[in-house]
Amino acid sequence: MAALVIGYGNPLRQDDGAGRAVADAIEQSTNGPGVRVITVHQLTPELMLEFQGVSLVVFVDAAHGAPAGAVTSWELTPEPGDNREFTHHCEPGNLLYQADKLYNASPRGFMVTIAAAQFGFGEELSAAVREAVPRAVERVERLIGTAVNPPGHSPAREQAG
Repeated sequence: MAALVIGYGNPLRQDDGAGRAVADAIEQSTNGPGVRVITVHQLTPELMLEFQGVSLVVFVDAAHGAPAGAVTSWELTPEPGDNREFTHHCEPGNLLYQADKLYNASPRGFMVTIAAAQFGFGEELSAAVREAVPRAVERVERLIGTAVNPPGHSPAREQAG
C-alpha cells in the first residue's frame, strides 16, 4: 500500500496555505514507509505521474463557505472535467480521471479541506485555521489507515467544527 498526500495552496496568502501546513505536519508525523507527501502552489497535470504505484491520494486545501476552521472530507469521483484549462488549473477529480486514462493509475482519492478565514497577504494562518490543522492531520491519517485496512464500505462525507 502506498499513499500520496498532496497539500496545496499559496502560503503567502494567509489561510490559503492551510493545505500545505497540513501536508508539512503529516510529513513530520508519519514515520512509516508507504506515505509520500508533496506540497505545491496549485494542482497541475504533472502530478498525475505521482499517482502511479499508489492506491490512495489525499488532496488537502483551504476552502471557502464554511465556518472558519471547519474540517471537511469526502471521497472524490474521477471526472472528465473541462480540459481546455487543464494546463493552468486542475481539479482533483479530473486529475484522477486523466491519470487512469493516460497512465492506467487509478488510486482512490479523497479531499480534505479546512475552511479559511483570511486570504490577505502574509504567511501567518488565522487562529481558527491554525487550531484546525491538527484535526485535519488526524483526518488524513485516518483516511490513510482506512485505506490500509478498509472497513468494507466507503467513508461518508465528514465534517468537524
